[in-house]
Amino acid sequence: MKRIYKIMGLCVLVVLTGCTDKVKETSEIINSENQESLVRSGIEVFGEVKVETTKEIVIDFPAIVEKIFVKDGQMVKKGDQIIQLNFDEYQADIIKKQSEIELLKVQIRHLEQSINPLNHEISRIKNELGIKQNYLNGNDPEVKALERSLEMTYTAIQTAQKEYEASQEIFNIGGISSKELEDIRQELLDKEKEKKDLLSAIEKSKTNRTLEVSQLNAMLKNNEAQLTNTDRQNQTSILELESKLKMAQVDLQTMANKLHKSYIKEKAIIAENDSSIVYDLACYEGSTVGKGEGSIIKIMDENTLFISVDIPEEFISKVTIGSEALITPYADKKSTIKGKVTRLADRAIKQNGETIIKADIAIKGEKTILKPGLTVDVTIYE
Repeated sequence: MKRIYKIMGLCVLVVLTGCTDKVKETSEIINSENQESLVRSGIEVFGEVKVETTKEIVIDFPAIVEKIFVKDGQMVKKGDQIIQLNFDEYQADIIKKQSEIELLKVQIRHLEQSINPLNHEISRIKNELGIKQNYLNGNDPEVKALERSLEMTYTAIQTAQKEYEASQEIFNIGGISSKELEDIRQELLDKEKEKKDLLSAIEKSKTNRTLEVSQLNAMLKNNEAQLTNTDRQNQTSILELESKLKMAQVDLQTMANKLHKSYIKEKAIIAENDSSIVYDLACYEGSTVGKGEGSIIKIMDENTLFISVDIPEEFISKVTIGSEALITPYADKKSTIKGKVTRLADRAIKQNGETIIKADIAIKGEKTILKPGLTVDVTIYE
């Protein structure tokens, strides 16, 4: 269908002059002889009814379509059944996975009961060794506390040194007694001693940590030497089983989540909203779904209808967000519906040899006559 765009006036004033038959066209609407003239012009563009909210129904587990309750393009209400599924085999797979998990847990418990107690001691030593080695890498909380105290002591020494030097000058001019000067000097000496004590404590703490790490390494080596080959094999088997258990638990959760969809209820796909339209049905009764074929049906929300229009570049300056519009369906030329421009694309495109800007028109009036995919004429007012 050819698209027609034109500037139009809502009213034409016919003026008869003198003895001539000359006619003038105008965009003025004169309400009365003494009232100010109101001018309203607009552009007429082609539009298509579209839906903003759509949803693809995807089944990502094996199932058989038992019954289809709808036809393509049919309206459904919230809770209506759309497709009945049979996924008994998939639920059986979930039960098998649960049994696999329980068996792994039993095997782990059995091995743990027969394992040499030394294994538990070795695990404890390894954990403690990791902590102490981390302390040696500068993360010892005791050493950090001592170092913070040392920083404050350095600051206090600088302050005490300045105070002592100032007091000496005052003493030299007789401002304070020798005892007062000696007391200030003693404070400085006390701070210096505190610094030495902190440095010694830090060094001692680091030395102790090094000794602890050495002792733990020796204990670990001694305990590991006492383990038999069977003990080692059991320990390895436990680690392997624990790894399999974690993977099986992840698999089970993934399988269960595939059934926990908002649109699946009692083995049926249901409508989640009123005024929904189903379309693009991609399955049939008896077909197998859930093997990566994509969506099996799509649903659009009729409550989110809007009009998409193409505005030629020469008229784009006459359209703004909020511009009023009048919608005339091709299906019923006598009906008109009010609308408003809600979006203008930020880029132009080439379409059918023309440069256009895409725009969206919100529908403000009754939507009953409008259906997705229908074409309309839209007049957008300046």
